[in-house]
Amino acid sequence: IDLNLEGQAIDVLGEPFQNYDYLRVINLNNNNLKNIDRVRGFKYLQKLEAKDNKIDDNPFLSESKLQLKFLTTVDMSGNQLTAIRHMHCVKLRSMIVDNNLINKCELR
Repeated sequence: IDLNLEGQAIDVLGEPFQNYDYLRVINLNNNNLKNIDRVRGFKYLQKLEAKDNKIDDNPFLSESKLQLKFLTTVDMSGNQLTAIRHMHCVKLRSMIVDNNLINKCELR
């Protein structure tokens, strides 16, 4: 399942997002999101697009090897990220974070 919510003026990912168990791709580009931690519940997610929002942190990528274990691509460019934490997404191959405020990178 692919879900495209680009440009919908969304500012919060609410409870209904938990109902997409087999979501593979989600496009959250061009919204007003500050936090997208709820994506951790999409256990089969492969591609996350969340550019041009107001996201300032990425803890959902670093919490557990059991979550987001199929994630290969993340685009969080054009946000307000100041740090990139160590990530447990073992299949991650591409992470785009252009046009952020990054001053700390904790990759190991």
